[in-house]
Amino acid sequence: MSKILFMSTFLDKSRRNIETAKILLDNGFFIPSVHPAYYGAFLIAKCLLDNKKVMSFSEQEKKTKGKDSHNIIQKAVFPLLKQSSPDYMVEFMKLKQMRKKADYTTEEIAQESISDNFKIASGFVENIAKLLS
Repeated sequence: MSKILFMSTFLDKSRRNIETAKILLDNGFFIPSVHPAYYGAFLIAKCLLDNKKVMSFSEQEKKTKGKDSHNIIQKAVFPLLKQSSPDYMVEFMKLKQMRKKADYTTEEIAQESISDNFKIASGFVENIAKLLS
């Protein structure tokens, strides 16, 4: 698969995850919307690493295979996010924390928090996509 096709595939997946989160929210599936919102951000973070030549997609695959890929990608992308805007780094951490809470706990999450989470995720994807241009 060519590098351009790989990038476009991950960008498309990122945007589709955001669209999926929106559909879930609009249909009252609040907690399930958190998962695709986070993955939209995670996938575009992978694109940013490749685009800025920090870690190519193939390097990402090698370094994360059988390991905690989310922490590896997070550590690698934080300097880029911080350089662009410290808010991006904070937003990415919030999205990951909310996903963990939604996926792995039975804690109640306020609908307003989930709506805010979606806004953060969709804004994050939109802003990071601009950095790829």
